[in-house]
Amino acid sequence: MRTTGIIAEYNPIHNGHIRHLEKAREAGKADFVVAVMSGDFTQRGEPAIFDKWMRAEMAVDAGIDLVVELPFVYSCGSAEYFAEGGVKVLRALGVVDTLCFGTEEKDLIKLAELAELFSEEPDTYKKALKKHLDLGLSYPRARQLAVNEIMECGNILNKPNNILALEYLKALGGVDDIKPISVYRNTSKHSDTAICGDVASGSAVRSSLLSGKREEAFGAVPDTSAALIEKYSSLMADPASGTYYNMLRSEIMRRRPEELAGIFSMEEGIENRIIRYARTSEDLETLIRHVKSKRYTDTALRRLMVHILTGFAKCDLHSVQPYIRVLGFNENGAKLLKHIRTHKTATAPVITKIRRGAEEDPVMRMDIIASDMYNLAFGGDVYERSDFVMKPYVK
Repeated sequence: MRTTGIIAEYNPIHNGHIRHLEKAREAGKADFVVAVMSGDFTQRGEPAIFDKWMRAEMAVDAGIDLVVELPFVYSCGSAEYFAEGGVKVLRALGVVDTLCFGTEEKDLIKLAELAELFSEEPDTYKKALKKHLDLGLSYPRARQLAVNEIMECGNILNKPNNILALEYLKALGGVDDIKPISVYRNTSKHSDTAICGDVASGSAVRSSLLSGKREEAFGAVPDTSAALIEKYSSLMADPASGTYYNMLRSEIMRRRPEELAGIFSMEEGIENRIIRYARTSEDLETLIRHVKSKRYTDTALRRLMVHILTGFAKCDLHSVQPYIRVLGFNENGAKLLKHIRTHKTATAPVITKIRRGAEEDPVMRMDIIASDMYNLAFGGDVYERSDFVMKPYVK
């Protein structure tokens, strides 16, 4: 029995994801494929275009055997936290043999060498990194320059899938329990905003859906996804929503600077700039433009705004052990869950229903709050679609 893991957002699942799924199943010689999927907010610091329940249904209908949640504290974090959380969940299942991810770099060995450099952080690297950070460069740019002083890596660090791949390799840590498998991504670019053909980026699909070009988007997603998008179209979340921004603004304006300073990912006293410009910025894009600096990238600021909205306080995420929250499965996935329970392979609780009192767990509490904020902002029923009521999708 072999199981391949995938860490994804499926925002929404599209034909490129389907190709990756097929290659993952083939390369891992897998009897089962498990996806650890983001909840209602994504790694880019944006609300997912549909909530986690609909996206889990899409994923199962498209062929994923078992979908489990990547907790909010990881899913709306840097690439390092996103990857670390996903690997922790896969490891906790106790049955995953391989992790399959897409890359723009064909040479997995070169990626592994880079991952080792970042894990070990030799003095030569630390000094080079500090030198460039002291010049006021953003962390991604400073890291790129520092690495190129030590080893030739070209533009590897300019590619989003490569960056995640490096973090997956770091999180695996050279331990032999889960083997990495890379799939070369040679079709659409991660950030493409236009659909050309039947394989497009998630950004392009979302752009088409939010601009009302559904037929265009449907050409790049499986038929099962198109049907669900039609069914749940009223629940589509637009990051430019005025309600979303006003909810964020209210959280900013009611907090003192010292309270905002305690929010996860808040650094450098930037809370004062956020408070100042929240009063004069008519929308989220304007606020981010005013607050943005060399040290704070656009994406980092968007994540910070979500952390403010949800009240996510600073903590040591590296020491957190997540639970296994089941969002959906098919008949094959049911067999895998039965095996996990029968043989007691899981090293963390496997949860299919959240009961009252679950808020005592700080990781689960953040998942519940994130879902509630998402539903309030984008029209989901805060009772019917809450974490306490919704059940895993079963196909």
